[in-house]
Amino acid sequence: MNYAEMEIDREVRLAAFAFLTEQIAKCGEVIPYNVLSRDFFFKGVRVPLLGPQGIFKPQILPEMPLSITTAPEIPGKPRPYDDRPAEQGVMIYRYRGTDPFHHDNVRSLG
Repeated sequence: MNYAEMEIDREVRLAAFAFLTEQIAKCGEVIPYNVLSRDFFFKGVRVPLLGPQGIFKPQILPEMPLSITTAPEIPGKPRPYDDRPAEQGVMIYRYRGTDPFHHDNVRSLG
């Protein structure tokens, strides 16, 4: 990524988290799906927060995906990802399974 792309990436991610912080203030700790699915706007461009398959890259971002969700824990059902909360509310995202080249863990650049 060049400097301009890195700046757009940074600004969009900061805007996404500002939007999420605003929604937490309105909705509480758990933001309803219908609120997240409304997306947000960055400099007049619609930026989706949820993709049909989970992790995805909004068109405005130059290279890296934007992911704000994880698979919930359901008793008796294995989770596809071993995501875990860490210190200070940070989420540690994990690959699906143990293969970093699993099709769910990679993105085609073509």
